[in-house]
Amino acid sequence: MTRRKEKGPRTSKLGATLRTKRVRVVEEHPGDVAPSPYVPLWGVKGDEGAALREDGAPSHTGERRPSSKTTVEDDPEDGLWEDMDEMDGSEGDSSIGEGADYLPSTILGRFMREHAAASQDQLDWQERPPTSPFTCDGCQSPATTTPLGGATLLRCEDHLHSRHLCVDCALREHAGTPFHAVHLWDPEERCWRKSTLAEVGYVEHLGHGGQPCPEPNNSPRRMVIVHERGITELPVKFCRCANALEEPHQLLQAKLWPATWTKPHTATTFAALRAFDNLSHEANVNVHDYLKHLKITTDNTFAWRVKDRYREFNMSVRQFTHVHQCRRFGVRAGTTMESGALCVLCPACPQPGINMRTGWHLREEDYRFLDALTYSIDGNYHLNLKDNNADPADEAMSAGAGYFANTADLKKFLSKAPRVKVKESDCNKFAAMGSGKYKGKVSGIVAITCKHMFMLPGGIVDLVKAEEYRFVDFALVSVLQRYLQLLLLVGTYDIHCQYIKHLRSRLEKEFGVMLDELDSIVSAELPEIVAGVGKYHLAMHKGECRHKHSLHYLPGAGMADGEMLERIWAVTNAIARRTKEMTPGHRHDVLNRHYSALNVKHVHDMPRDLAKRHKNAEHQLKSAKEYLSSVEQSIKKRHKKKRRHAEQDGGQGDGEGADAAAEANIVAGACDGEREHTDRACAERPRLRSGARGDGCAQSQGQDEDEDAWEEEEDAAGEQLLEQWRAEHREWSKRVVDVGQHKHLENPFEPGKDAALTTKQIADDLAAEPLKTKNRRALGLVGYIQEALDIQETVYDLRRRMERSDGSEVQRSCLGKELDGLLQRAVRCEASQEAYLSPAVEAACDTVDEEQLPAFFPRRDPWESSETEPATASPTKRKKMAAAAKHMRDMIDRLDEVKLHLPSDYHTVIRSHEAMKEAVAVERKLREGQAHEVLDTLRAHLTTHQNLKQRKKTVSGVIKNTAMDRRLEGKIAAINSAKARYREVYGVLRRLGLPSDHPKLKVLDDSDCKPFVIFTGERRHGDSRRMPAWIWGDFRFVERQRKGAIKKFMEDCLKAHWFRHAALKTRWWEEVLYCREEMYRTLLFFGHSARLWRERAETREKAGQLGSATYARRQARRYESLHEDAKKRFPDAINEPLGIPGSGGGHDLAAEDSDETGMGEDERTEVLSDGAEADA
Repeated sequence: MTRRKEKGPRTSKLGATLRTKRVRVVEEHPGDVAPSPYVPLWGVKGDEGAALREDGAPSHTGERRPSSKTTVEDDPEDGLWEDMDEMDGSEGDSSIGEGADYLPSTILGRFMREHAAASQDQLDWQERPPTSPFTCDGCQSPATTTPLGGATLLRCEDHLHSRHLCVDCALREHAGTPFHAVHLWDPEERCWRKSTLAEVGYVEHLGHGGQPCPEPNNSPRRMVIVHERGITELPVKFCRCANALEEPHQLLQAKLWPATWTKPHTATTFAALRAFDNLSHEANVNVHDYLKHLKITTDNTFAWRVKDRYREFNMSVRQFTHVHQCRRFGVRAGTTMESGALCVLCPACPQPGINMRTGWHLREEDYRFLDALTYSIDGNYHLNLKDNNADPADEAMSAGAGYFANTADLKKFLSKAPRVKVKESDCNKFAAMGSGKYKGKVSGIVAITCKHMFMLPGGIVDLVKAEEYRFVDFALVSVLQRYLQLLLLVGTYDIHCQYIKHLRSRLEKEFGVMLDELDSIVSAELPEIVAGVGKYHLAMHKGECRHKHSLHYLPGAGMADGEMLERIWAVTNAIARRTKEMTPGHRHDVLNRHYSALNVKHVHDMPRDLAKRHKNAEHQLKSAKEYLSSVEQSIKKRHKKKRRHAEQDGGQGDGEGADAAAEANIVAGACDGEREHTDRACAERPRLRSGARGDGCAQSQGQDEDEDAWEEEEDAAGEQLLEQWRAEHREWSKRVVDVGQHKHLENPFEPGKDAALTTKQIADDLAAEPLKTKNRRALGLVGYIQEALDIQETVYDLRRRMERSDGSEVQRSCLGKELDGLLQRAVRCEASQEAYLSPAVEAACDTVDEEQLPAFFPRRDPWESSETEPATASPTKRKKMAAAAKHMRDMIDRLDEVKLHLPSDYHTVIRSHEAMKEAVAVERKLREGQAHEVLDTLRAHLTTHQNLKQRKKTVSGVIKNTAMDRRLEGKIAAINSAKARYREVYGVLRRLGLPSDHPKLKVLDDSDCKPFVIFTGERRHGDSRRMPAWIWGDFRFVERQRKGAIKKFMEDCLKAHWFRHAALKTRWWEEVLYCREEMYRTLLFFGHSARLWRERAETREKAGQLGSATYARRQARRYESLHEDAKKRFPDAINEPLGIPGSGGGHDLAAEDSDETGMGEDERTEVLSDGAEADA
């Protein structure tokens, strides 16, 4: 037995999405083709299924590894796989290879060879004529005469076992199912033709359970019935007894919805109404298309002959849906309903009086976020309404009880509330603030949803043009009426940086003058709001406001992304084509029903989703805690290493050791006090030696004790620095929630703008020591190498511009002046080269055996040249240049006259010589700064390229797209140029002795060229689940830098790095606690709902409403099933309250962490995450 392996390239995306469980093991038979394994492709999403080899076999092989999102145990498709195994006749084997049984090519090929013709024969067999003479398969009697004339038989298309029946048997078998499709045998044409049971004498009797009414003179009424199989006419006899129900109600008892409520001539089956309701919000089918389908099903040849019932069906759908909704929410249709009475509430969000812990309002401030409502505001201009006047007076049947705010109150508010003047945006100009284009009577909607994607009751408002603040204000106040008891809200809005300013004063002015006139608004005084901006929209804001509204940093945000409504719009925008054509009331009813359907799905999926979120949050919290701990440990290790080096250097001779200690302190960036301490250590070290001569054991013991003392002191220094940062983090978290303090709030999550280093700063830093010691030669060497590097960069730049020039006289003049200046600089620099570098090269050459010198000596070996050195000019461009201007080619050739040599240009024997040590160190230092500058350029281009790609999606038209494509092409060219330049500089650095494991500079792969997260604007979606890029992976060398711009820059980066990951760790800690609290609230919500429906069942049964009581018990059982499922999935840790006085373990743990041990927010993370791991 051997494991089949697939040849060819691997495709990781395909391998990550295939839903296979095991690798198929096949026994290979010599000379035979091994059995073809199969691979199911239902797990492949989007275009990933196309990742197959040209021969039809997928390119990925190997055993499936369960993805992070779906485990094998919880895979909802497990049952499907078992069915597949049974169909194949195998024992559950699956793999990927050529001839896989469940590849489309294999399935269809086998079908065409083995089953296509046989299946066609079976379809033909269904059309077989009846046996002659015509005999009924039911009663075995000869065929009877039909009302159409002549003896014949009928065949039903909807019965599984189609038999040829006489008219009497057909009518008897179809009692209660008059809408089955039947075919009638035509003896003259000798074929089956479509017919209906009504044509052969079927009459539907109402009022007596399908039996005829005893009252005489009761002629049938021919009605048009819309059912799930078509639109047909049916004779209906109503009950005419004295106590008979009204005709519409008799139809309702027969599961037929009347089109009118006086003397109906059209009705629709409940099954057809339910089918359309499900298709409308699952497949976005509209009434017109559904009826078109029914017409073709009725008669696909003469569909135009089928009676049109569009208006009647449309009204029936609205009525049926509304009554069905009222039943589902336990309210009486046709009565005045409370606000939000027809809305599905979120079981995981805090619902005061329903699912919150006892004493939640007493929870400590550090845990108050657990009882916060997280909501999101967004506008949608797809869901607009055209300027049609079909029925302006049409009102929604669900008015005030659905997800739209009270329409009457909104009209009063807009007409009477003063329009508060809004200041111009000090951020970007957003379309939501009026800079976009709008059309229609209603330009769109603004809506509010919770973090679990539940549309909130009363949170939708129709817009007129832009998202004017007063529309959003009314929606916000309306939706928060049921949450006024809460102490904290976490809200996100695309323009929150502008909207949240002066919100409370604006609400006071708008609602203060007319609050008593509004029926749906009780108060406009809202709880405290933590204002954030969705993570996707944050990049559109200016850098000054990003950190103030970033959900990565805001306390209490957890791991919410604030883009819940964008996901809802992706689903609901498809119905905009039909809602924009509707009347106002109909549009509201349809949208309300659609959002209820979405909410119901989320209710049913809530236990599974919360369990999955909680498991992922615990895993991510563990990773974030480990990474932050490693960063903090590196800070402590840096302090230890610095002090130990200082102490060891102090053990040298009196004069020599003092110099070495001073040099070590300069390299480590020690302060004046540390330098004095080191000097004292140098003075005391000889006395330790003399004492050691008398007693070696005493010396060893003294050294050990001294070493332990140093470690304790350095640990305290590292802890002191970290504690300072933690205090700053806590202080920043307190201030950021107060919008009034935003103006002077600094950004600790990224280095300051003045922290970026340039080559000049590095050169100045290198020249600082020669200036102190007045070492003119060293100072001149630094100046020469810096000037030579600058001239090289100028040569590269001039060459690139000359190659792209069209050779015009103006350009030749400008470039010629620059070239002359460059050559003059090169001549002056050559003199410096002879003075400072050439002597060292000559000294190194003198020590080399002349007989062993290679031909290219003293220049470097050709094989040492970097593969990424600048490419020569394109031949095509050179031809164009030569044809355009011969002088331009001559100018390019003059660039080769620049003959400046750097240490990296010489042979490795020369570079390693002692005389070249200083020059090599200087060039390496400058080259490192050069490499960092190139990386900065690359980061900027990558970030702007990503933004350009996002912006391109918003433009339309050939002109704008062409311009955007040109910008993208230019940006890609800039990225490739920066990558090539870095690789060239990195190759030079490797020749200069840069180690391959350098913590800051590494080999740059294309996969590494992603936006680099230093500044907030460079964050990408998913960064919270990824480790940082290699560029910022190590900071242990910071303390070895001298004081100045370099050290300040590195310290700023380290501090910002720590702040970001401390915030990330805190957000995952909040997410773990959020999930547990939401699990607890979900259980309470399901239990509350089950008890509520049980109470309704008892009340209705006592009132004699037996059917309504039965329906209530069914709803109660639904919530009890959800409660049981949730209880199995949720951990026991959810029962432990946190921060509530007198609640037990949770409060004691929080008090111990924050009060007795002095632990802050991040320390509590570690304690609670350990508990999370224990529970898991």
